[in-house]
Amino acid sequence: MSLSQARSCLYGDGLFETLSYYAGRLQFWHYHWSRLQSGLQRLRYPIVTEAQVLAVLQPIVAAQTSNVVLRLVVTRRGARGYRALPEAQVDIEVQVSPFPAHPWHGRGIKARWCTTTWAQQPLLAGIKHLNRLEQVLARSEWTDTQIEEGLVCDTTGHLISGTMSAVLLRHGQRVLAADLSQTGIDSVARRVVMDALPELGYSLQMRPLMRQDVLGADEVLFMNVVQGVGFVVQCDDYMGRSTVLTQQLMPLFYGADG
Repeated sequence: MSLSQARSCLYGDGLFETLSYYAGRLQFWHYHWSRLQSGLQRLRYPIVTEAQVLAVLQPIVAAQTSNVVLRLVVTRRGARGYRALPEAQVDIEVQVSPFPAHPWHGRGIKARWCTTTWAQQPLLAGIKHLNRLEQVLARSEWTDTQIEEGLVCDTTGHLISGTMSAVLLRHGQRVLAADLSQTGIDSVARRVVMDALPELGYSLQMRPLMRQDVLGADEVLFMNVVQGVGFVVQCDDYMGRSTVLTQQLMPLFYGADG
């Protein structure tokens, strides 16, 4: 397929899922498929079934002999021009990368606040589309190797996420989560954690988050499906106070039944 036919290259027209294959299991597949379905519907793609996706994914998974990261990409073809044709051919690809040698899982993370902000666009909020230039800009803000992640707000000043992770704030037995109705990615790791909170004895409150919510938090957590879950030890004026929830959440990752 030429670049002139690849709408992913021309317009960022497509979706992706970053999958963790760990200990012989594809982690959290049902969560990933749910988000991918939502994205396909939102971008008005031709119908793509789970069977079609798994037909491409499963042989690659079966060939793996070690822990790897899989990037599942769904795109469509078309002549040059913004309009996507209803009958456009859909392409499904899988890219394989090594698993990180030193993931965040269970570790303390030094972070910083980013000056880059996420733009608000409710039509795209939640889905993992291919245009990630905002993430590129945010992650390019620092070169200090001691800093592993950055906190990012939207254009109204509300905390949304990290550059490549979801963020949750623990205040006692209450966990605060950002409202993602206007911007941000509906993180699979965040969904897994939020679903587990009631059984762990926590209440969940989803609302706009301010910097003061971070400064007053007993615990600030970063999470994604590859890195697992880690806690912030320092972010500018915030100093980590506890790892209670992090320790409780660790069993959800690395070998969890997805």
